Amino acid sequence: MVFDRVLTGLASMCWLALSGVTAIGGLREPASLPGVNMAMAAVFAGIAAWLAWRLAAMEAVRRCHPDCRQVGRLIAADAVAAGTALLLGLACLSAAVFRVWIEMLPVFG
Repeated sequence: MVFDRVLTGLASMCWLALSGVTAIGGLREPASLPGVNMAMAAVFAGIAAWLAWRLAAMEAVRRCHPDCRQVGRLIAADAVAAGTALLLGLACLSAAVFRVWIEMLPVFG
């Protein structure tokens, strides 16, 4: 099932982009809380790294047990979780982009 790999990869990239937008927003001039923006950028980058690690872990499980029925169920559940992470990441990313480039304000503060 390639679908879960694509969803997890897109979710990881989305959270990494959110981290970058948050960091850029923290560098904007009227930033009252630049430390909060940088800390949240680190949290978002950590979520992206965790999603990338999970993708590698699922690949290892898939290689070790290619014909196992339970692994198929695990992959299906992982696809649902990855889709949820992608939707949440896209929602947060769109809000952060609006805040930084339309309102010209930092994401937090």
